Amino acid sequence: MDQQDSNTDAEQQLGQLVDDQVVELGEVTRVSDSKAVRGSRERKSEQRTSIPTFYRQVVAELRKVVYPTQEQLVTYFLVVMVFVIFMMALVAVEDLAFGKLIFAVFGGNSQQ
Repeated sequence: MDQQDSNTDAEQQLGQLVDDQVVELGEVTRVSDSKAVRGSRERKSEQRTSIPTFYRQVVAELRKVVYPTQEQLVTYFLVVMVFVIFMMALVAVEDLAFGKLIFAVFGGNSQQ
């Protein structure tokens, strides 16, 4: 009887697992909450990282950074400068055009 009960429990657990992750024709029909999503809310008593450990982790991450070469840096600088100068010219031309249009519409040359 014990063997049959454990098989039934295992089948129920498997059925629940399958129900939670059933995929039909590429669409998820039912999705349960993930422990990854719930986990951050449940563990409020988790201990913080110490300052030396945090510093070591920061240094380790900074070692992974790939810094640009001087050629790439010059190229990026020139691209940004050309873009900024272009945008400044565009805004200046639009400002001048809208200013002249406003004076023309509202009679900026009126005599008193």
